[in-house]
Amino acid sequence: MAQRSRRVKPDPSVFIDKVLPWVIEKDIRKIAYWGGEPLVYWSAIEKIHQAFIDAGHSFDMVKMATNGTLFTEQHVEQCNDWGFYTILSQHPQFGTPAWDQVMQLDRCSLSFLFHHDELQADSWLQQCDDLEMKYSRAVFPYMHWSRSTPGAAPGTDMTFADLDTHIPHLWDLAVAAAEGHRHCQDMWRGHILEWEEKLSPGREVVPMCYGDHQIDIDLDGNRYGCHHTVEPEFQTGTIWDKTVSDKAMKQVRRFVDTEECRTCPINTWCRGNCHLSRTHDVDCQLSKYKHRILKWLAPRMPENDGRSIFKHD
Repeated sequence: MAQRSRRVKPDPSVFIDKVLPWVIEKDIRKIAYWGGEPLVYWSAIEKIHQAFIDAGHSFDMVKMATNGTLFTEQHVEQCNDWGFYTILSQHPQFGTPAWDQVMQLDRCSLSFLFHHDELQADSWLQQCDDLEMKYSRAVFPYMHWSRSTPGAAPGTDMTFADLDTHIPHLWDLAVAAAEGHRHCQDMWRGHILEWEEKLSPGREVVPMCYGDHQIDIDLDGNRYGCHHTVEPEFQTGTIWDKTVSDKAMKQVRRFVDTEECRTCPINTWCRGNCHLSRTHDVDCQLSKYKHRILKWLAPRMPENDGRSIFKHD
């Protein structure tokens, strides 16, 4: 579950008064705090999360995605005390992460994003080595792929020509993981687990970011098609009212309801990809390539050595 707000200075009072009891009633055990940049709204997050604690409600997983530029010692102390799992998503246009603070987090992974101008991971792997050398701590990289959504940076959309360069590199990363490269293993392991869990031909296909598995709301309890946008046209309803917006739901299901998707053997895993994407055909082709790589890599992946992506050594 993710919370976002359109307000510059979000007021968490409605969430605490109305949404928090709903979360407890539904016994929701996984929550994610998003932004924009969540550290901008840290005071609201503190109030919300402390309210959960005061109410005696605990979570199996609490995630927060941040670019890390605003991290302070106070943030680190609170994240570690609450057991937050921080996803550090780097965006150079917003500055450099506060590495001295980031590297003190107990639970953290480095999120790297493939896109049109970033098709290979060599520099990321080097950065992981450099950080480990400097701070004498393990880092845990994870790879993602850019979605060509309305909020994506201009010019980052992947093309079919990009796949000609990108796919061979993904195979190289898979081979390296099979041969024991630790960072490459970390980059693939989560994807293998998700692929093994969700690949179930014949099962009902639910959209990637909409269903019982993911409920994206703002501080007022309005529900959206995904956490990437809180624009009114993507509001599907509220968490209290089963009535949904037909227009928004048509957008959410725009790919999974097509004949091509319904008959695809990997549809329960890729789930139609992002419904906001402008490059669905490229996304679809990429998913088919990744499926082949994961099918090859899964039985060759060495056993986990006891390290956890959620906990520094």
